[in-house]
Amino acid sequence: MGIIFAWASISYRVYHIHFPPLELVTGIEELLPYVFFGDEAVPLKPYMMRPFPARKLDNNHKQVFNYRLSRARRVVENAFG
Repeated sequence: MGIIFAWASISYRVYHIHFPPLELVTGIEELLPYVFFGDEAVPLKPYMMRPFPARKLDNNHKQVFNYRLSRARRVVENAFG
């Protein structure tokens, strides 16, 4: 089962998780929300970051985003692995 969650119930649960208050990040003028990382199989939600599909990688910015998201996911997976 690995990374599979009960996606039908996680959307309910995510709004009941008590995250720390948002803080300004150095060099950024706005508050950044807390998010979960996922792969292409998870539904796109406001609290979920997932990569662009391979068929829609029409510019370099999307490729860089996917690469950086992949690196962040690897760090999280290694922390729990």
